[in-house]
Amino acid sequence: MRSQEVYYLMQSGKEIRVALETDGDRIGELHNEKFPMPVGEGEPAFDYRLFVQNLITQLDSAVDRAVEAEDEHDNSLIRVSRLRDERKLVVDECVDKLVATRQGLESLYSRGGFELINVSGDTPRVPERLHEQLGQSIKLLRSPAVDLRQNRVEGFNVDLSVVADDLESRRQELRGSIDRVDAGRKLAEGTLLVKREAIEELQRTILWVGRTAEGLFHLAGESGLAERIRSSTRRPPRPSEKTEAAAEQAVEGEESPAANGSASEPRASTQSSAS
Repeated sequence: MRSQEVYYLMQSGKEIRVALETDGDRIGELHNEKFPMPVGEGEPAFDYRLFVQNLITQLDSAVDRAVEAEDEHDNSLIRVSRLRDERKLVVDECVDKLVATRQGLESLYSRGGFELINVSGDTPRVPERLHEQLGQSIKLLRSPAVDLRQNRVEGFNVDLSVVADDLESRRQELRGSIDRVDAGRKLAEGTLLVKREAIEELQRTILWVGRTAEGLFHLAGESGLAERIRSSTRRPPRPSEKTEAAAEQAVEGEESPAANGSASEPRASTQSSAS
């Protein structure tokens, strides 16, 4: 979807281009007759008609670059959104696994083992915090702080190394999803910079091509057409600060902890195995 800023610039460029295409050859021929450009001996005569065609080419190229840059940035934002959706699925799976593991261990080590071999508190859904908590839980599972034989429910057992390995695989998967989102955001930041540069170039091209065309039309006695071109070179309004802030948020914004909340972890009411 074309942004308002690029849309207005394209409209300005189109109006100037139509004027040059419609009357450019005629105006160029008038200048060739009335104001021939002096050239060196033996050099070809300067043709204002070709000069007008060059102005059109400059406009077309600047518009194409701006449109291409904006499309590329839009595509990068779509990729970031898709990667964030994929990351959310991984986060949900990791939360579910960690909560289930804790509930199972609590049922097996009901006299303090749950709190001592795992990090206490709710499981966060903020990706980086969840990744950190998974790491802490894995560390404590591999090096329990107490002798769990004293706390184990009789008749039940669990291989904590297997539980830790399972959580580690989920942690690595989460790390990969976080890194992919970060890489996508960096790419989007780069395409945003390219887009801004292309828009600024289009603004300059419209301004100077428009002023050049306006001068040519005035000199040819076509003041009415020149004034129409002049109106097309007026700088379109830039997006509001609110709009620009929203664009930045789309690239850099991350979910806030408050928005994501934490996973509720009800205590296990029955004894079960965590293996």
